Amino acid sequence: MDEGYMRVKQVADRIGMSEDWVRRFFGEIEGVRKVKSPAKRFKRPYTILLIPAALVERELRKMSA
Repeated sequence: MDEGYMRVKQVADRIGMSEDWVRRFFGEIEGVRKVKSPAKRFKRPYTILLIPAALVERELRKMSA
């Protein structure tokens, strides 16, 4: 797969929205990879979103139309 992935911070900087907004918006879209860390004792689990660059461009086109 030659497609590049972007992290939440990269997408937020690119589109000028907050990281929380990007997590809520792109977290539910099919095609976004979610990498989850297991919960450890006294620590919460974390989820990393890997968002395909093509998906970001597609959603930006939808929003601007």
